[in-house]
Amino acid sequence: MWCVADLSEDYIAKMEDVLGTYEQPYDPAQPVVCLDEKPVTLHADVRPASPAKPGGKPDATTNTNVAARPMFSVP
Repeated sequence: MWCVADLSEDYIAKMEDVLGTYEQPYDPAQPVVCLDEKPVTLHADVRPASPAKPGGKPDATTNTNVAARPMFSVP
């Protein structure tokens, strides 16, 4: 898990610069791309998968690890 740095005047000024960038009108000559991450849990099968049946239970899985899934977007 990450945490925010101390909210000094310098830090706040830099974050306001970022927000100012997002407020700019779209310019195809200078595109802005945002990057973020989403943590996801990776699973492994405990037993082989079987066909789905009405009222059946999901196949058994176990958590193996956590990964960060990158996300790119245009504001």
